[in-house]
Amino acid sequence: MGTVRSLGWETDVFYMTTWPQQGSGKVLLFSGGLDSIAAAILYAEAGESTCLSSHVTGNQTISESQQAAFGYLDALSPNQFSYLLFRVAATNRARQGYPFPTHREREPSQRTRSFLFLALAALVG
Repeated sequence: MGTVRSLGWETDVFYMTTWPQQGSGKVLLFSGGLDSIAAAILYAEAGESTCLSSHVTGNQTISESQQAAFGYLDALSPNQFSYLLFRVAATNRARQGYPFPTHREREPSQRTRSFLFLALAALVG
């Protein structure tokens, strides 16, 4: 596991498998949902080496779903998938001039989640 801290953010990287070599295959943003599992199966059938990249949340049901889905994929196509988990969290750094936004000030849409997943894919790929 590694940790990166900057401004009001903290990022932990959990290596479920080894970090993939640069340019060694595809990167799949892996939520553990049906769409990402279906895409992973398509890559497996095509013989594509694939790195699954997930964002870890405090939601135990989601975490268990992601772990179960990875277990299924690894059994389906052993050694074809690598799996990296990222935990990205904001920390309150009001004393340093970076106050945590109130509930009303927070972004209500899924745009930030989409940006997070794209950033993780760029980091891995």
